[in-house]
Amino acid sequence: MNVYISLFVSALTLIYSTGSWSVTDSECRLHLTEAEEVQSYLADFSRNLGIVTPQQQLDLSRKRIAIAGVGGIGGEALETLSEMGVGGFVLADPDHFERHNKNKQSAANDKTIGRLKVDVGEEDVKARNAFTKVKTMPEGINANNIDEFLSDVDLVVDGMDVFNMATRRLVFNRAMELGIPVVTVGPLGRTVAGLSFKPGGMTYDDYFDVNDQTPEQEHLIHFLVGLAPKYLHKGQIIKDYVDYHRQQAPAYATATKVAAGHIGEMVSAILLNTHEVLPAPWSFQYDITSQRVRRVRLLFGNRGPLQRVRLALAKREWRAFIESKEPEVR
Repeated sequence: MNVYISLFVSALTLIYSTGSWSVTDSECRLHLTEAEEVQSYLADFSRNLGIVTPQQQLDLSRKRIAIAGVGGIGGEALETLSEMGVGGFVLADPDHFERHNKNKQSAANDKTIGRLKVDVGEEDVKARNAFTKVKTMPEGINANNIDEFLSDVDLVVDGMDVFNMATRRLVFNRAMELGIPVVTVGPLGRTVAGLSFKPGGMTYDDYFDVNDQTPEQEHLIHFLVGLAPKYLHKGQIIKDYVDYHRQQAPAYATATKVAAGHIGEMVSAILLNTHEVLPAPWSFQYDITSQRVRRVRLLFGNRGPLQRVRLALAKREWRAFIESKEPEVR
């Protein structure tokens, strides 16, 4: 393996001896301008070779991914993408680690409690790959800095809390306007569900059937039903442990890890163009317990007649889910 890496590095040295990779943001892209840096990078990620080619691996080193939310999903996705060798990240999250994050966030431990998630995330990826360029936004995302968050990125990963619907819509819609693909995958009980949005394809508002006047609670229901129309997670979540007003919902490490793996594979496929990732109106849900998989094409999104029935049933069935109270101490 080292022989192949050395030969590949020698070729790259000749090809790129005149300067750095062509980039537009020197602060957030990986610069492989010297042979020893290329060799070090390929050695670090040499076990990826054979799944990806050396050229594809180096292509990943030039990619910059924006992650909105660096908690359960975003933090695990960051770790996965870093292990894949992605060279640049923009991390946005105002939250600090808390004790209850330990159940599903790898970076949450006694040493990181109270620290900003974006700071810990930056340290972790740089410890794995010293060449990684990271921009942190501890102020989070809002209408005033959304363009800064999306500046010169190749793809957006949705790692936001499930209740954070206004910011989610802002990120998705602005990314589409700027021609940036977005991937969202999340845990629902012991399942994972996800979909992606591609520039020029179906928009977030069209798929989920939401607009500026959609109430927050209704927006949340539309998102969940659109994300997992087959409802494979039915009966897997005890509603007493969901509190909309406190923005609390259960999540399990197994589903979170699987979701991060799906994100990594989708990101790799989209950025390297290795295989097609069907965007919205396509979605998928995978039940870890039964190994069932459902792929669904909602041609009209949540506006379709069958989906309208599902929404009506969900609004009635999940009323207690949204208005849940503090669980009893058992």
